[in-house]
Amino acid sequence: MKNYFLFVLILFGTQLKAQVCFDKSKIFFSGSRPNSPLAADFNRDGYQDLAIVDYDYSGFSISLGDGSGNYFLDSSYHFNLSESIPGLILSKDFNRDGFIDLATVDYLGKIYIHLGKGDGTFKTKISTIPGFYPSGLCSADFNGDSIPDIVVSSNAPANNITIYFGNDSGGFNASQLYSVEQWPQDIITIDINRDGKMDLISANGGGGTGKVVTFLMGNGDGSFYPGQKITTEDSPTKLLGSDFNSDGWPDLGIVTKKNILILISSSNGGFLPTDTIPVMNQIISMIANDFNGDKKNDLVVTQKDSNYISVYLGNGNGYFSD
Repeated sequence: MKNYFLFVLILFGTQLKAQVCFDKSKIFFSGSRPNSPLAADFNRDGYQDLAIVDYDYSGFSISLGDGSGNYFLDSSYHFNLSESIPGLILSKDFNRDGFIDLATVDYLGKIYIHLGKGDGTFKTKISTIPGFYPSGLCSADFNGDSIPDIVVSSNAPANNITIYFGNDSGGFNASQLYSVEQWPQDIITIDINRDGKMDLISANGGGGTGKVVTFLMGNGDGSFYPGQKITTEDSPTKLLGSDFNSDGWPDLGIVTKKNILILISSSNGGFLPTDTIPVMNQIISMIANDFNGDKKNDLVVTQKDSNYISVYLGNGNGYFSD
């Protein structure tokens, strides 16, 4: 098997009035074919570390940070190549022992819970099978027991969202299945109507009437009821929840093949379209944060077949600069 050694690029921002500037980037080795990085403090030294999925080695790697922007490959976790290729990853304290854990989902549909030891190493606890071709992964407490639950969306053999209810050991006691429109691509959880109960939003990229974003409103006991549906002209692929107009209500960013759609909360659990940002290439990832220090959320986007990171500065009213 050929080895393709790739590197992860980290940019360090500095603030300058309404502009966004970045210091010289740092490049560090993170394994072979890295994907889906996430940041958390895995060894409890007060510095952010990185967990990165590794396609070639069918596992994930842990790179420990030193607080100055340097990361060092510490340990790797490998699955059997013939059985598992991880594609999705998230961090949470699933067994509530104070240590950050990881959940990974492979393309055969297995969920692996990796319980953190607090020193940057992990032990695999449990795996379940939600179905083939998982497309989205998120976590929150949906039934009010203060234990993190896991949600996985899957587009084969059916278009479903499955909620797995966690227990104190890092495992799951039960699950609940909901059907959604064709080809769910991404799923996020936010409290849409601010009732203290976590809700779910699914981007469904199917053909015809399947190009919709659907809402499942939480009852607080682990069950959900249908909410608003938003039809998009192009297939929605990614979702982002953030407060774009600084009113304290969660707003929504929807990525399609041609645009980023910004929808502002109407303060009653619904959303109103506000801004449309055209993009040249398929968006790989999108995050929101205040990058220029004006207390307004901005957007940073990476695109396929592009050598650039795009920064869209927020105006604080749901609109963004070019």
